[in-house]
Amino acid sequence: MGDGKPVDPRGPPGKAEGVDTDVNTEATQQGDMMRKMIRGAAALATAAAAVVALSGPAGARPADDWAGCPYGSVCVYPQDQNPAVKPSHIFTSYGAHNLSNQYGRHWVLNNQYGGATASLCTGYDGKGCGSPIAQGTGVYADLGPINSITLNRP
Repeated sequence: MGDGKPVDPRGPPGKAEGVDTDVNTEATQQGDMMRKMIRGAAALATAAAAVVALSGPAGARPADDWAGCPYGSVCVYPQDQNPAVKPSHIFTSYGAHNLSNQYGRHWVLNNQYGGATASLCTGYDGKGCGSPIAQGTGVYADLGPINSITLNRP
C-alpha cells in the first residue's frame, strides 16, 4: 500500500465484496451437474417412451407364423400331431368352413388378430357352434363330432 497505487476498497478485480469465488465456482459446478442430470433423465424418458410406443399392447404376439399357421389364419393340424408343427388345413376368410374326414384329436390354432375368434361347430355351415377360441390361442379337440369351423369377425 505504500507503492503509491490507488487501492480499490471493493477488493481485487473479479471478486465482488463479500462474495466468496470458491462458493460461486461450486454453485456453477452443481448447476452444470444438475443440467446434465436433467438432460440424461429427459433422454432416458424419451427412449423409454419410444420402446413402449413400438412394443404395442401388452401380451400381443408378433405378426408372424405360429407353428406353421400364417398370421391372420385359423389352422387345423393332422390327427395326434402334438405339438402342432405343420397344418393340414388353413382357413383365412371369415365365415363357415365345412370339414370332412376329420377324426380323433387335432390342434386348432387361431392365429387371427384384432379380436377375431374361431368356433368349432357340430353342424355343417357353422351350425351348433361351441365357445369361441380367442385370437392367439388354440384347442386340442376331438374333431369327430365337429363338421365345420367358423372364423368370426371381431
